Amino acid sequence: MTHEGDRKHFDLDPFPGVSIHTAPWLHAKQIVAIGTDNYAVEVRPSEIPGFRNPFQGYADRSRTR
Repeated sequence: MTHEGDRKHFDLDPFPGVSIHTAPWLHAKQIVAIGTDNYAVEVRPSEIPGFRNPFQGYADRSRTR
């Protein structure tokens, strides 16, 4: 549960997570899924300026190829 106004502090601090640079390694190891119980799966701040969730976008696109 969150209190009204708490979201202004959400996602401001850097934290570890899956990097876009992890994708080739995951592919090489034939890892097809990452399970998480929260939003915080990607590294913050994003390693690619202008893209909030680059790994998710890459993984979604790669699935259809």
